[in-house]
Amino acid sequence: MKRTRNIARHAIGLIPVLLMATFVLAPIALAVTPRWIPTGSLNIPRSGHTATLLPNGKVLVVGGESSGSAELYDPVTGSWNLTGSLNTPPGGHTATLLPNGKVLVVGDFNDRTELYDPATETWTVTGNLNTRPRPGHTATLLPDGQVLVVAGGDPDIGGNIWDTAELYDPSSGLWRIAGSLNTGRIGHTATLLPDGIVLVAGGWGAVFRSHNSAQFGVLSGAELYEPATGTSFVTLDLNTPRMRHTETR
Repeated sequence: MKRTRNIARHAIGLIPVLLMATFVLAPIALAVTPRWIPTGSLNIPRSGHTATLLPNGKVLVVGGESSGSAELYDPVTGSWNLTGSLNTPPGGHTATLLPNGKVLVVGDFNDRTELYDPATETWTVTGNLNTRPRPGHTATLLPDGQVLVVAGGDPDIGGNIWDTAELYDPSSGLWRIAGSLNTGRIGHTATLLPDGIVLVAGGWGAVFRSHNSAQFGVLSGAELYEPATGTSFVTLDLNTPRMRHTETR
């Protein structure tokens, strides 16, 4: 009976501690509630731009609606500042962070590519693509530091939708043709898999082709590209044809 009273007394003594813990933890729970907080505004309205997280924690926003300007977002101050402008407005481009901290921008209708150096906030022209125009291409950073650009094209210009791929070598600043897909496409996705192979899925291209004509539409086909050999292999189709979709590894 005495033991029971002691247990009860200890339990009652814990009540204030538990209540205090509840009040202490409550603000913490509220603090981690997901929510949106307004931050600084861009200096220039943009659409179709790219955003790249830099090693220093800032975010580089490039282009948009054929603009050659770029801006840096500082998460510490919540402000945007204009940085160096590209030599050529890129249009519907891609921006890839390289292992050396620079950013490679590949445009759509021109063959010129440029590098942004965060240390100097300047742009320099680097090697030219072998094939253009490439609107709707993808750019994927490979484990060896090279950048793989896949397909793209413009069906309004002679029906050119490319099936070619190119590799950019940061050490030389040059591009070289690196094999072909089985189906040319634009608006697709390209995802680097853990084994170093790139999964290319969906997009817009030829859904039917005869000896003298082609019918274009949204693709369900997918391919695996092997950078080591520059070859592509058809893999299982998507269940639903898709274009301008997203991919998440």
